[in-house]
Amino acid sequence: MSLSVLSPGMGYGKAFKIIKTNDIKSETIDPVTEITRFIETKKNVYQSLENLKSNIQSDEIISFQQAILMDQLLENEVKTKIRTKHMCAKEAFKSAVQNYMDSLANLEDAYLKERMHDLADLRERLAFALDQKTPIKILEPIILCVDVLYPSYLFEYEPYIQGVIVKDGSNLSHGVILAKERNIPCIISKTLNVQDTDYIFIDGYHAKVIVNPSQKEVEGWLRSTPKADEDLIISHYPNKLCLNVSGETLIDPKFVDASDGIGLYRSEFLYFQSNNFPSIDKQVEVYGKFLKQFHPKSVIIRTYDFGDDKNPLNLGPLQRGVSDYFITYEKPFVEQLSALLVLNETYDNLKIMIPMVKRKADLDAVETLLSKLHHKFGFSSPLPPLGVMIETEEAFMHLSDFLSADFFSIGSNDLGKSLFHLDRSQSTDEMTYAKKMIKAIEEIVQFAKDHQMPCTVCGDIASRPVALSMMLEKDIHNFSIPMPFLKEAKQIIKQHKTRI
Repeated sequence: MSLSVLSPGMGYGKAFKIIKTNDIKSETIDPVTEITRFIETKKNVYQSLENLKSNIQSDEIISFQQAILMDQLLENEVKTKIRTKHMCAKEAFKSAVQNYMDSLANLEDAYLKERMHDLADLRERLAFALDQKTPIKILEPIILCVDVLYPSYLFEYEPYIQGVIVKDGSNLSHGVILAKERNIPCIISKTLNVQDTDYIFIDGYHAKVIVNPSQKEVEGWLRSTPKADEDLIISHYPNKLCLNVSGETLIDPKFVDASDGIGLYRSEFLYFQSNNFPSIDKQVEVYGKFLKQFHPKSVIIRTYDFGDDKNPLNLGPLQRGVSDYFITYEKPFVEQLSALLVLNETYDNLKIMIPMVKRKADLDAVETLLSKLHHKFGFSSPLPPLGVMIETEEAFMHLSDFLSADFFSIGSNDLGKSLFHLDRSQSTDEMTYAKKMIKAIEEIVQFAKDHQMPCTVCGDIASRPVALSMMLEKDIHNFSIPMPFLKEAKQIIKQHKTRI
């Protein structure tokens, strides 16, 4: 049985299979009745999403789905299909949503393609509501078994989920990202077949699944769970392990204590919570919570990173890079920098990072703007450290352009695309991907060392066990990684220390 791990961890529970609703086509329908039923169901689903938002803090996906539900063009298309093609409400809605999904499928970027899963999630949610089915009551811990891990499954069943087995998924899937943030183990298995009566042990540290384990095996798992948390206290010095963070949910204190701070806060996810730019007050509130929680450890806020891989719905096509800050969305960018400067008056652990820089002019423009805002508002604290994310071919070829930056962060995901046309979500040759990327990373790290500049490796490559081991061998020591990988990273570092 072939297994691959998307999110590490251990869990035990009863198999809980979610079967997608079937299409129901009606020969004769009453268009008025179906349209009324669709409108009422849409309102109910919107409200149920609103109720979920009040119970969770990371709600950008829910807000995205609400925005789609409120799209008047979508509603009109559903009504037209019901009237002219005599479709039932569920069939018409699924067909209309499919048009959205087809437009995303034609895009080349993997991140936007993954938003198809959010739309499919919404499609299944509303179809389920139109069928007027009553959700199954859950009375015990479960291992969720699904074809695709939709975010709504986690929102609905999170209190009971001990692990997930999925037939199809990737590290870019929003469902998988949420599972990682919640420390829920998730494993891909295309061939595993389980029954609703089965009990499952899932080990995301060793890519192992046991169906109907014995009592002895379960007891062994229970004994090993506390030991897994002991990995957090393993010393990783002199290496540096920071966390990648998004959304508003604060970090479990044990991970705060075990890490060196936040190496990458993806601020653009705040936009996707409501498909609008957050106010200055909102940003001060959200960023401030993390700055306070991690103080005195550093928190690096990356300014909005929009463009072909994370495109706001109402901004149209963008060219990624600093130039868009001053052309397409100057006001929100100025407001973001203003919010960060407000926080800098209170917290001395704030650092700012600019993504997708290409040449010296990019860094100069942001430095100038920060200085102007600092002077305009009469802030007394010195400007916070300003760093750049090296992730374009232009930046890689002209590293000396950024010697005035306070630190480097290597964005391995986009750098791989830019230099080698490598997509980490599609690469099947782990060693080839690692070797090519690490050669480029090593060159950047050496440049930073020569100029006594802090440099951290971010992105997917830093959370790949093989690649992490190889980078340690190359005397690369600073990483920013997903929270669930922290335990495994410490173990890898410990093993590396024993070999030298």
